[in-house]
Amino acid sequence: METPRRDRGLVIAGLAALAALAAASVLGMWWAGWFGPHEDPRITELRLLQEELIRKYPPEQGPQTLADAAERVAAIGGFMMKVQALPPDLRPRAIESGRDAMLRIVDAKAQAYFALPAAQRQTFLDSEIRQGELMRKAFEAGKTALKWAGMGGRGTNQAQPSAGPGGSQDNRNRTMKSLIDKTTPAQRSRITEYMSAIESRRRQLGLPQGGFGP
Repeated sequence: METPRRDRGLVIAGLAALAALAAASVLGMWWAGWFGPHEDPRITELRLLQEELIRKYPPEQGPQTLADAAERVAAIGGFMMKVQALPPDLRPRAIESGRDAMLRIVDAKAQAYFALPAAQRQTFLDSEIRQGELMRKAFEAGKTALKWAGMGGRGTNQAQPSAGPGGSQDNRNRTMKSLIDKTTPAQRSRITEYMSAIESRRRQLGLPQGGFGP
């Protein structure tokens, strides 16, 4: 009578060993990249910092004063310094993550704009433009800090940022195109029409072409 019980115990032990072996194999394959490369801790750190900045400075709540804009600029500058400090092979991954976040923000703004009654849309655009101008002025005032962050200062061979306020019009246009190329047709139509509405309103207010970003 003890033999069946012992055999059952051996079967259970064997199955447990196989399950443990399978789990270890899956884990090993994951680390080896079979299921996609695991995230580098430095990229994880930047991703978490990016999420923290978005929580601290919600995109739907733009700056109301120049001092507020300057604080945001300083935070962005600090983030860009960390990106530029990455090894060349990791930097594009961090920049790509930033682009994805930027795309989500722009699309959310476009959706908010089109969700409004037509009579309220101009007020929305005016608020976005005013906040963008505050950010632009803050970036202009902090150009020296941005150069230290590798954003086009003389004497640096670091990669140029692909986007961002304070960059050249050509850079902003290239960034917008690269973002739009990644969208679905519905997103592309929505974002393009939204950005067109912003540019049209800027012209009405006598402001220069804004491109993408403040």
